[in-house]
Amino acid sequence: TLLTTAIAAGLNIGLGIWFVSIFGPIGVAYATAISYFVQFVVRAIHTRSTVKIQWNLPKLLFNVGLLVLQTAVMLSQCPFYLWISAGLFVLVFATNVKDILALVRQKLKKR
Repeated sequence: TLLTTAIAAGLNIGLGIWFVSIFGPIGVAYATAISYFVQFVVRAIHTRSTVKIQWNLPKLLFNVGLLVLQTAVMLSQCPFYLWISAGLFVLVFATNVKDILALVRQKLKKR
C-alpha cells in the first residue's frame, strides 16, 4: 500500500543519512535492507487482517537467515563471494521449491 511504501521510504532516507555518517557509503545499503524488512513486517501484519495467511515460522526464519547471510557475504566481497552467494541462492530455492512448484501449478490451472 501507499502507506507502507511511504513508511519504508521515510525510514530508508532517515537511516541512510544517519548510517552514511557511521558506516560510509555502505550505510545506505544497510538502511535499505532495514527499511525493506520493516516494510515486509508492516505489510505482513496488515495483510493478515484481511487475508488468512499460514506462516511456517521456522522456514521463514531459515530463509531470512540465509538472505541475511547472502547479503553479508556480498557486502564483504570475500574471495569467491559470487560463488558463495550463488550457492546460498540455490539453497533458498531448494528450500522453497515445493511451494514454488505448487504456486506455478495453481497459476497454470487457472489458464
